[in-house]
Amino acid sequence: MCNPLKPRFWIRSFPIAAPLSNWVERLLPASRLQELPKAQTAVTDTDILNFALNLEYLEAEYYTIATSGMTIDQMGIGITGTGTQGGVTVKNNSPTSAKVPFATPAIQSYAQEVATEERKHVSFCAMHWVHPQSRKPAIDLLNSFNGLAVAAGIGSSFDPFSSEVNFLLGSYIFEDVASLPIMAPLA
Repeated sequence: MCNPLKPRFWIRSFPIAAPLSNWVERLLPASRLQELPKAQTAVTDTDILNFALNLEYLEAEYYTIATSGMTIDQMGIGITGTGTQGGVTVKNNSPTSAKVPFATPAIQSYAQEVATEERKHVSFCAMHWVHPQSRKPAIDLLNSFNGLAVAAGIGSSFDPFSSEVNFLLGSYIFEDVASLPIMAPLA
């Protein structure tokens, strides 16, 4: 049985998924991946909901840092689960340095609205879905984009926080990756 939570499923199903799956794996470090069960006969509802929660954490951190220069926990979003919560890696190891210098008010407004909605998604999912052992994974918004730049052949680095155009490109990647698990069964 093909498991949609495994990169192998996406690589076979979608040709563009190979570089994207490598990129997603960079967002969740090997130490976090090693904590996952090794031999699992079936994907459970808890697995699916935790996967969705991790995507919500990822999106919420990206949009919140881009618009406010703060992480979601600094914005007052409760991070739940047992164990050590994962941090967020950004340039200069400071979310403040990753705040996007928006030049277009409409784009800034869009980004702020999406950030607010993503934080609401995290709060809802954490309140209603989370398994007691779940925790926020470490999220790397620096090296993951650099790896994606290499995979895409555009250079050795990409900073989605350096301009509003780069921010929009980064947003497109997130929304595309996040929609794969939802759209694949419908295809």
